[in-house]
Amino acid sequence: KLTVQDAIAIATKTTSGKVTEAALDKEDGFLVYEVEVLMPNQTRKELLIDAGDGKILLTKEKNKKSSKDDDDDEDNE
Repeated sequence: KLTVQDAIAIATKTTSGKVTEAALDKEDGFLVYEVEVLMPNQTRKELLIDAGDGKILLTKEKNKKSSKDDDDDEDNE
């Protein structure tokens, strides 16, 4: 079984960004690490890494503006 440090190492080897968040989670009954990476162009990528064998199961781009929009909602209260 991988540690969170192992998952971070895998993410940094496969991307050119900086890991901002990593957590163990359960997806469809399997343990995976969700690792979020801030890329040099300021976009975010989320990697799902199998906690058993270290394979990258999914990589998806996250829109930076979506998290900022959530912050803006708090300002409107």
